Amino acid sequence: MTFPRRRVDGALEPEFRGVVETDDGASILFHWEGLASLTDTGMRQLLGSMQHLSDDDRYRWLNDRVCAVEGAVRPRGVGSGFDVVLDVSLMTWEPISAT
Repeated sequence: MTFPRRRVDGALEPEFRGVVETDDGASILFHWEGLASLTDTGMRQLLGSMQHLSDDDRYRWLNDRVCAVEGAVRPRGVGSGFDVVLDVSLMTWEPISAT
């Protein structure tokens, strides 16, 4: 499911929810929201955060993690649509050490 909103400046605030099925048969729900703004070249750059939820023991660790998302919407060619390319990185929290 997608719930995009377009701002008055043309940027989009996408919100996606869906299910990923892994190669080993697990189901992982995901929720991604962020910002999609136009670059000077006319390509949309994507930034956001993603959370996951799974009841499969192998992926349950994802339930307590937040991921950073960056990517782009890239045209395939004239009249052939586009691809959404995402790079998803696991964010980790580490305390700042006092020096």
